[in-house]
Amino acid sequence: MVVEDDLSELGAAMGQLDGPRAGCDEMDELLGMEAKWNEEGRAAGISDGTKQGEAEGREIGVSKGHELGAELGYYVGCARAWLTQPEGQRGTNIKMTARAQKSLESVISLVDQLPLIDVADARLSEAIDEVRGKWKAALAQMGMKVAPEG
Repeated sequence: MVVEDDLSELGAAMGQLDGPRAGCDEMDELLGMEAKWNEEGRAAGISDGTKQGEAEGREIGVSKGHELGAELGYYVGCARAWLTQPEGQRGTNIKMTARAQKSLESVISLVDQLPLIDVADARLSEAIDEVRGKWKAALAQMGMKVAPEG
């Protein structure tokens, strides 16, 4: 039959098989395309996620750096103001003892010596904790109350 011969030639030209494997090549090709698209989508998602994560990380880093700079600047500014004020102008609730003066000078010195080159350095965190400790000690030595954190 001419029609069946034409269909068979057409099927062969299109890569179709007769019998139980008929259509399997197309299915294999579709599955291969799906796997390829999944991999391309995954790679694009990783790339986009990395870019977004870097941007968010930079934003948080700038914010936290600003907070830390403001805190340390406050300590140094107050310490310098208290150390340079004449005795009569400090107020009645501030007692400037020799120990308090030494602690305030230590706060200024420690802040000036902070290792700001590598912010991931563990010594930076330890140094900041030391500054906070000296600050609290100076306030206590001057008879001021230390406000609880949080």
